[in-house]
Amino acid sequence: ESSASCCTARSESTASRPMGAASSQINKWDDLFQALTRPDELKAYLTQNAQPCEEGGRQCMLRTQVELLVGTLQVDVALLKVTEVAESFDTATFCLGQLVSHEPQLISELPFAHMVVEGLSCALSKGWHVHHGVAKFAANALTILCICEPAAPAIRQFAIEEMIQGLAVWLCTTDEPLELDEVCGCNCGCAALSATCWLERLLGKTDLLLEEKLRSHPKLLPLCADLLNVVSRRDGNPFALTRLLCVPNLFSGLVDSRPSLASDALCFLAFGLMQFDNPMFTEDAVQAVLALLRKGAAPSVLEHKASLPLLEALSTASCYLPSAMSALEL
Repeated sequence: ESSASCCTARSESTASRPMGAASSQINKWDDLFQALTRPDELKAYLTQNAQPCEEGGRQCMLRTQVELLVGTLQVDVALLKVTEVAESFDTATFCLGQLVSHEPQLISELPFAHMVVEGLSCALSKGWHVHHGVAKFAANALTILCICEPAAPAIRQFAIEEMIQGLAVWLCTTDEPLELDEVCGCNCGCAALSATCWLERLLGKTDLLLEEKLRSHPKLLPLCADLLNVVSRRDGNPFALTRLLCVPNLFSGLVDSRPSLASDALCFLAFGLMQFDNPMFTEDAVQAVLALLRKGAAPSVLEHKASLPLLEALSTASCYLPSAMSALEL
């Protein structure tokens, strides 16, 4: 089903062009929707349709379509209560999300890639007003672009900025979780819990660009505080926190800028190491502690109120985990 913007394009074409031209425009939308459902053919479709039209030097059809899709996603939140508007929003999110999910590098290299990210950012911020699947689909697409190292750096940076901004807002929401179907591998029942899911994926394997954008993001400190709250008090995904703390210089930076927050984070790590029977969490938590110790924080860690349970947990883990032994040696 096409979106409202697509319908607008059709009606305008019908009014100003011969019927044959209007039919051609409709076919172009049908071609796009068909290509989006056939990922193996999507690259060829994008390559063919991303070129400027020869007739009068008009911009390429794909750019026109993207402009209309993004316009649909920039709708006022209040209008999403209207069924037709919500359906159009859903369709536009699907279209842009499919483009980015299956061809992140190619999309990032297009002249209008920035516009695509703007559209997905709108879907990320407003999607929960339509359906949890809409928001998660947008988060999935942005995550794929954020971690796609071959993608154009400027577009990746913009996607990372928008992703962190959007998830920071999700973490602040207080809605109670509902029983929801899984979408893109996430079955979290509210925005705050879902944010921890996507942060884990975003930080699963970071590179220098992602780490730098994360450390310099203006929302980093409130994001850390809200993430710790959601993980420790609302049963959020603990791997989101451990992987955030593993980012080089981030944990030590918290010690300097927000010592109380860093202290609470260290308490959570000690608690998790003692209580969670999960080898993957143990490894992640130990890596987070190592990231702190390697910055010369051993004295302050030993003076911390959680030092004894932390040392006990590290001693136990050192029997089977080399990184735990490394932490004790530091």
